[in-house]
Amino acid sequence: MPEIRVNGINIYYEVSGNGYPIVFIHGGGLESGSWRSQVTFFSGRYQVITFDTRGHGKSEVPEGDYTIGDCVEDLHQLVDSLRIRRMHLSGLSMGGNIAMNFTLRYPEMVDALILASSNSGLMTESAAKKGYNAVARMVRLKRTDMAIKLRKAHEANLCRTDITGRLSEIKKKVLLIQGDRDTETPLYISEKILRGIENSQRVIIPDSGHLCNQDQPDAFNVIMDDFLKRLEAV
Repeated sequence: MPEIRVNGINIYYEVSGNGYPIVFIHGGGLESGSWRSQVTFFSGRYQVITFDTRGHGKSEVPEGDYTIGDCVEDLHQLVDSLRIRRMHLSGLSMGGNIAMNFTLRYPEMVDALILASSNSGLMTESAAKKGYNAVARMVRLKRTDMAIKLRKAHEANLCRTDITGRLSEIKKKVLLIQGDRDTETPLYISEKILRGIENSQRVIIPDSGHLCNQDQPDAFNVIMDDFLKRLEAV
């Protein structure tokens, strides 16, 4: 099992394919396997890196609570250990927030951002409620380990910093992908990111909810692939 010690935590990761690196960051409560369709599609032309963020999947659960900033530093140490100096960065939901914060902190390492169902501000009421319900369900089922994982991830999301006012500092090409039925991150959320980042564009996937890369994987892959091909043709 590929595992690496970064920022005091054992992090599970996988590398597939060869070429220019793309790093995918999953959402809260998910794991790296949620990008399976994207790994299959993009590893034919790129080096694709997926990993379980701290407290998720096969990665270690820290003793105390953690922050989005901790996740940013985990990613930085991971890609540094893999000798990756520049990359495309894609994240969904919490992963998108990590990606934006990473880009603000290490802009020289990011060529392009692909943000799916992402929010630069505080959690919406719908997303917060869903998180609490997920934790409560694990408690009822007496799945203590999963309840702890979900609670810590939810707390990291709840306590994240609103970076909407700093979006203009992101000078990268940015693609926003969102499902038209996303109730956790409604369309007005991505409109704020569109207004904040000068070089951003948005594509809305029909018949798709919050997990748009899984709800409509073929559409997601084609949209992202077209964006990268146009970017690389310049």
